[in-house]
Amino acid sequence: MAYDTNLVLYTSGSSTLTTTATGTAIDFGAPDHQALTYDLNVPCLTSGSGTITATLLGGSTSALCTNTFADFEVLDSAGMSSTSGSLVHVTAKTPYQWRKVVLTVAADAVAFGSATLPVTVTPTQGGRYDKF
Repeated sequence: MAYDTNLVLYTSGSSTLTTTATGTAIDFGAPDHQALTYDLNVPCLTSGSGTITATLLGGSTSALCTNTFADFEVLDSAGMSSTSGSLVHVTAKTPYQWRKVVLTVAADAVAFGSATLPVTVTPTQGGRYDKF
């Protein structure tokens, strides 16, 4: 999946996601004028079972990114394997210029993603077409 690397809210890089993690605050340049869709991509489950809860936070500066403006659905590892994962979306309009994500992992000995398939949270390029 292609995405703008300047707007990556979180990536597990060459590691797996095993515990709660907070992404770096990113300056989006301005508040939203239209709703923006964000993707939580969990390409595989390396081991264990559990859930991920992702919360998008915003603020007027990077230090003030504490206001929740959207929550992804809780992502359960059921049905995931070393060769299949899950992609979920959330669409939100925020008055905040700065944004970050907090990923909360609930489980023991669970590992989402892999060294070559990182867990990522990014804006959806081109949005999502849902006006049928």
